[in-house]
Amino acid sequence: MYIEELERLNEFRKKGIISQAEFDAQKSKILKQSDEEKIRDKNITNNSQQQNKKKMAQQAYQKTESTLSWIIPFDTIIAGVLNTIFATTIFGVIGMGLCFADRQGLKKRGIEISGWRCLLAPTYLYKRAILLKEPMTKFWTWFVALFAAIVFMLAMESAGIGVSAPDCNAGETTKVLREIFQEQQITIKKIGNIYGLPGGDSKNKLCSADITYTSMFDNGTERIKYKSMVVKDSSGSYRHYVEVVGE
Repeated sequence: MYIEELERLNEFRKKGIISQAEFDAQKSKILKQSDEEKIRDKNITNNSQQQNKKKMAQQAYQKTESTLSWIIPFDTIIAGVLNTIFATTIFGVIGMGLCFADRQGLKKRGIEISGWRCLLAPTYLYKRAILLKEPMTKFWTWFVALFAAIVFMLAMESAGIGVSAPDCNAGETTKVLREIFQEQQITIKKIGNIYGLPGGDSKNKLCSADITYTSMFDNGTERIKYKSMVVKDSSGSYRHYVEVVGE
């Protein structure tokens, strides 16, 4: 377009219709307009590219947020499957961490959810679904996961899986040892140097202890071996028992 305009003006100059000065002025004006339009087009292109990049980054971030929020309900069932206090604590902390991370992501998008809701995951998932106008799928999934975790834990307990013998130095073991010797009219003054011995299985742990005692016959210290174990009684509950097995 600008080239055609310049060629037309040049023809007018050659025919003497316009002077050289007029030609130069018109030429300068046309070239200036051309440069301005190029800069404007470049700015439009750059803005468009930046908007596309921002849109792609936002879509990726929203996808990450969605993944984080899906992990929260399944964190419950993982803790239940592992079925230990340590695992429950660790995965509880992980679940709250994921919740707070998801909350921060929503906050950057101008969506505010109270931090206390992360202490109780279903309330957070419920509020999240309301604000984002999403289905309550994640909210109900949390309850399904909780139910599945409880069923799994009960099944494990019924099968005796995950039930292990108490530690040798457990306070309950010391208490039971005192009761055993008291029945033999032996008063234990001190139980010390308790440690585990090779042998035993998941429900029976072989232990050793130095026991200082007094009895109606004599005083002394002797080393005894005992089993610290759990036994399933008639009610179906697992209880702690101790069996002295010798010196």
